Amino acid sequence: MKRYLTCCILAVLAAFSITLSSCGNDDEPEKPAPTLIGKWKVSEITTSYNFIYETGLHEGYTFMFSDEGWYAFFEDVGSWSMEGDDITLISNDPDGIPATFRIEKLTDNYLEMKYCPDGSAYMVIKMYRQ
Repeated sequence: MKRYLTCCILAVLAAFSITLSSCGNDDEPEKPAPTLIGKWKVSEITTSYNFIYETGLHEGYTFMFSDEGWYAFFEDVGSWSMEGDDITLISNDPDGIPATFRIEKLTDNYLEMKYCPDGSAYMVIKMYRQ
């Protein structure tokens, strides 16, 4: 009798675990990851250098990332590339020094990226998709 009861309990547990594992909805397609490509409106730029903080720079300006690898911001145009959470901008200006930003947050409608070249100075740009 004890063996019969043990077998019944094991059968019920096995059926229960199979039922629970099949409850997920695998039919829904995965949502694509957010992308940088498109127009972004700058809501805030904060900079710091030697403990001097500024905010409110270039608010309302448009930042554009193309799917062809170029960007435009204010009077600056250049190329961009992305590796992991890092985005590198290279201006077309003769001194076109690469600037690598870390993407702090990226959603379908919000982008926040930070530039921190030497640890003492930084720039944070917050933008919303247009």
